[in-house]
Amino acid sequence: KPFENFIAPYTTEYRYIDLKIIEEIRLVQNSKFDLTKLIKYCEELNSSFSAGNYLSSTLLVKAIINHIPPIFGQETFVKVISQASGSRKKLFSPLEETLRQWGDIHTHDLIRHKENLPTKNQIEPFKSNLEGLLHEIIVELTKGNITIPKNTEDS
Repeated sequence: KPFENFIAPYTTEYRYIDLKIIEEIRLVQNSKFDLTKLIKYCEELNSSFSAGNYLSSTLLVKAIINHIPPIFGQETFVKVISQASGSRKKLFSPLEETLRQWGDIHTHDLIRHKENLPTKNQIEPFKSNLEGLLHEIIVELTKGNITIPKNTEDS
């Protein structure tokens, strides 16, 4: 039974990033940054996670946090965290302090006599942290793009 443990791709419980967030990023109108790679990272993360490819998923989250600092006017994700407000700092920190370490272990460790692969339980707790970061990217990139309609009754 080769497909006994198959997980249907993109079912809600097996997505890492809610599709609405990816669509919001896709709709951002910003001339300073090309979001094509960020969107692709997010789509591939969902695909990898839904297929049970947690090694790839870990590396894709690490790629996302390495990719986005210029959006916040920073060179590194550590600097993004340092300039964030208290609650956002607490939300983003686990991506740097823990998830990046998992990614580093799986990227930089040399082959050993016994390997340990990442599990769903190791990467899943960071879903809300990453979604919070993606929401902040949307907010940052849409600053100044919102016009508040004039109240016609005041005219």
